[in-house]
Amino acid sequence: MTITIKLTAKLGSSKGVDFNTEYAKFFSGLVPTGWPYILGGTTNFQGDQIVLLDKIVSGKESETKAIILDGKNFDYYFNDHTLSGTLTTVRLSTLGDSYNSSNGSFDLEDGHITNVLTPIEISGLNISNAKGAKGAMHEVIYGLMGGGHDSGGVSQVAALNAFVWGQGHNVVGSAGTDTYTGTKYDDTLRGNGGNDVLDGGAGKDVAVYAGAKSNYTLTKNADGTVTVKDNRSGANDGRDTLKNIEIAKFSDGSVDLTKLGSTNLAPTSLALSGTSVKENVAVGTTVGTLSAKDPEGKTLTYKLTDNAGGLFKLSGTKLVTAKAVDYEAVKSGKVTVEVSDGVNKVAKTFTIAIEDVDDANKAPTSLSLSKSSVKENVKTGTTVGTFSAVDPEGKALTYKLTDTADGLFKLSGTKLVTAKAIDYEKVQKDTVTVAASDGVNTVSKTFTITVADRVETIAGTAKSETLKGGIGVDLIKGGAGNDKLYGYAGNDHLKGDKGNDVLIGGKGADRLDGG
Repeated sequence: MTITIKLTAKLGSSKGVDFNTEYAKFFSGLVPTGWPYILGGTTNFQGDQIVLLDKIVSGKESETKAIILDGKNFDYYFNDHTLSGTLTTVRLSTLGDSYNSSNGSFDLEDGHITNVLTPIEISGLNISNAKGAKGAMHEVIYGLMGGGHDSGGVSQVAALNAFVWGQGHNVVGSAGTDTYTGTKYDDTLRGNGGNDVLDGGAGKDVAVYAGAKSNYTLTKNADGTVTVKDNRSGANDGRDTLKNIEIAKFSDGSVDLTKLGSTNLAPTSLALSGTSVKENVAVGTTVGTLSAKDPEGKTLTYKLTDNAGGLFKLSGTKLVTAKAVDYEAVKSGKVTVEVSDGVNKVAKTFTIAIEDVDDANKAPTSLSLSKSSVKENVKTGTTVGTFSAVDPEGKALTYKLTDTADGLFKLSGTKLVTAKAIDYEKVQKDTVTVAASDGVNTVSKTFTITVADRVETIAGTAKSETLKGGIGVDLIKGGAGNDKLYGYAGNDHLKGDKGNDVLIGGKGADRLDGG
């Protein structure tokens, strides 16, 4: 036995009806008020239609929920307050244009409510009990009334659910996009228009379509669902997604969806981001990055089936040089790449252009020394400065000292260091010449190295002495005795100390202290 569920979208709307959600939401918080309306009969207590209304809110009368129960031989029995008769249809509606706010009534046609909006209609029910018995129909309606008229109770749907979900459904969808999840029984689902999402639940379920099989495309998706697309123009059945539905029925036959093979589409849009490389680049230089799209979103792998005679290779998704590339030997190379989703493979050939560069080996440039002065009397091996230069081709450079300033300096790697003791009084500056080579071309440059003076201390004794400074800065101390102190060049400091001393500064800004 099956019941029919008819879904109706709002006029002009493509939204459709989410049956399971809206069915549960309709009864949530619904508190029927007042005496139920029993319509279609000769008295207020007999008829073939019962209307239960939610509370009417001023200004929102059209949105008032109305449970409309259709059937036959409805009879309210005062002796024991029971309802009898046969319930065949339940409509979950809103009053829409039916309500008349001027007198609190609603529109009737042939004694029945009309002009309501009904997104969900459940028909094919057969719920009944005899007069005076608290049977199935009585329990269903009293539950929906919340336990009795004006009881203040929220509608209880359990008794109705036992019938709604206790048998298979015959679903007739709206023109919009509907959503439906079925029963544990055998359901028949007609989505009609819109891109419907239909889940048959348990049982052996059938999705019904109006056209011939040739009008539709059926696709088994990776997640187990089936997409049924109506390819006809104009009003059609849309593009439905089916889950837990075993049969698709068309006007000219049926398809067993359990035997429908998964459609795994091949990767598309295979591309390489770069298709040229300069000659003489380092091995492993990236030419470009491979990319492709998989319709099912699967992970893709790439394989080089033609590597242009070994010129190129893959590193992950990158195409890189596998050996030295020489424009004079090859102007371009063709590589073929194969992309796979694990089932389907797609190959594409790319032409890689080799870019010519100037092969003339240019001499190093910008030969320099980071520092060009050193103090006298430093330790042998003290660093003066570091040589550097630039090679246009990026080659490694070597350095050679071709003039060592008579052995004062030497090279330690790229560093200019002292080779022996340096005395300012003997040499104030000298030159060194360095040659930088890339293995082919050599460039030389001479640098002047200045020697920084340090104070020289000359101390006399208790005797009478003649003490002489040098060309640098001297501190001369006479000590005891009658001494003669000569500063000579440099900014000297002469201190006679004890005795009758003679202090002669010489050149420079000297300081003379007689003692």
